[in-house]
Amino acid sequence: TIVMPVTTPFSKVTRTEREDATIELVGDDFAAALAHAEQLAAATGATFVPAFDDPFVIAGQGTIGLEVLRQVPDLETVVVPVGGGGLLAGIAVAVRTLAPHVRLVGVQSETHPALAAAIGGAASPSGAATTIAEGIAVAHPGVLTTEIIRALVDDIVVVREETIEEAIALYLEIEKTVVEGAGAASLAALIDHPQRFAEQRCAVIVSGGNIDLRALSSVILRALARTGRIVRFRCEIPDQPGQLALVARIVAEEGGNVIDVDHHRDRPGVPLRETVLEVTVETRDRAHADRIAAALTAAGLVLRDPFGT
Repeated sequence: TIVMPVTTPFSKVTRTEREDATIELVGDDFAAALAHAEQLAAATGATFVPAFDDPFVIAGQGTIGLEVLRQVPDLETVVVPVGGGGLLAGIAVAVRTLAPHVRLVGVQSETHPALAAAIGGAASPSGAATTIAEGIAVAHPGVLTTEIIRALVDDIVVVREETIEEAIALYLEIEKTVVEGAGAASLAALIDHPQRFAEQRCAVIVSGGNIDLRALSSVILRALARTGRIVRFRCEIPDQPGQLALVARIVAEEGGNVIDVDHHRDRPGVPLRETVLEVTVETRDRAHADRIAAALTAAGLVLRDPFGT
């Protein structure tokens, strides 16, 4: 029997059920699920297996450190996503024992930096904020894992939510690998803190690929908008024949691809016999979008809030 928060992605729940596990969804966060699991074990006499704060769980996750050192003998830094701390603690024990010169860095989301706060001596945050990295959204790290990490790990860094999204998109587009938010946090650290990892041979641990298709589709669309490959041009045009064709022709001549068109005649502030035209365009990159915007402006069209998403 596995207890998960009700906010757990459907894909993770479904795949776990396929392994013949009984799933109980309880509470909005890990702490609530943990409390219920402990109560369930006490009531039924079952053996309670913690998610991370257990010597054997830590040891099992530490085998990743052995694999990394075997595959990358000249390694300089290992970057590990961290929530409760089991994965980082296990890898830290293995790496620090066999290659004490290798730098160990843990990564947390800015919304759930509980371990970073604990190591730094600050009060632990509530962990109430939502995050795409729910796999490391732990409000209180383990007692044993925190002790190990404090003794062996060099640094804990915090990354932005939007950078985690960017990392997911990069894995998908470049590596053709589907990675969940928690698993992408390690790459996000290199993006958000490049100066900390410059000129170093780094191993980034990808710790999971359980992400809902709906969330993944949203990440992809947001990444396209963020990089200027999907843009929405807004402009006021005369409400008469030929104006839409003019805009479409300019976009086509500049090599853009129109994927959506919308007229708004009834918005406040729009003059009579005019309309607000919103054209969503697929482009190669931000520079290409800039060229299309310049061409539209050169044709006498006034763009309102260009590149809106």
